[in-house]
Amino acid sequence: MITIISDDNYFVLGADALLKQSGYQVAIIDIHKLNYPVNSQQNDIILLSSNDRNLIHNVLLFAGIENRRVIQMIDGHTPSDMWADGVLSKKTATHEFPRIIKYILNLKVKDCLKDLTLREVEIMDKLLKGKKNHAISREMRISEKTVSAHKLNALKKLGLTGLNSRAILIYGSYQNRLQMQRSH
Repeated sequence: MITIISDDNYFVLGADALLKQSGYQVAIIDIHKLNYPVNSQQNDIILLSSNDRNLIHNVLLFAGIENRRVIQMIDGHTPSDMWADGVLSKKTATHEFPRIIKYILNLKVKDCLKDLTLREVEIMDKLLKGKKNHAISREMRISEKTVSAHKLNALKKLGLTGLNSRAILIYGSYQNRLQMQRSH
């Protein structure tokens, strides 16, 4: 099942129709009811479309708790190498959308997180939860420079060049997909 979570009603209607027409089971979650339990299976996928950072953060936390994979639709164009990270452009041609979703769903995840040190994983997990460098440094009793160095080293090992919402999303996506792959 593919669960659509979006604050864009037109996207929801279009994605719902395209996915159902391609034979997928689709559910739509009202963004205002994300705090309520949802009946889901481990192999269910969340299709997320939003520019709201808080909504993205909440969905990633929800996905981690529910052990579900996330595919995020973003504005602008995305190169095909981002599909493996679960990132797809809203501008994808409608006739290609179901094929690309199928491709993303069939990808196996390379365990690139195994190259990260325990400290790098701890810091990236805290960033994924929305914490800032200063708060992390106080909590872990290390300097902000050390937090920043661990963060940059982790991003470099993951092939990401800067810390932004996309980098955190990709890290969270790797983490979710590896958990799902290990549980099967």
